[in-house]
Amino acid sequence: MPILVPKPFSVTPYDFNDTWRVQVDFQSGSDNSSTIGFVWSINDDIQVNLAIYVTNDSPHEVVGYVSFTYTFHVWGGRK
Repeated sequence: MPILVPKPFSVTPYDFNDTWRVQVDFQSGSDNSSTIGFVWSINDDIQVNLAIYVTNDSPHEVVGYVSFTYTFHVWGGRK
């Protein structure tokens, strides 16, 4: 069983307003990546996340990412 060693990381989010957020992430190590991404909150329940990953290994690879999120209110309803 491999031993997990914690690695330094940094996360820097910035909210432009209630609709847009930008976030820059970095985690050290050749098996990790640096990321810049945006979150578009269409409303309180729907978000679109766009990100670009750049791997820390050599040669660097650039990978795009898109996700769509919908929040289901199971307990207690909407606030």
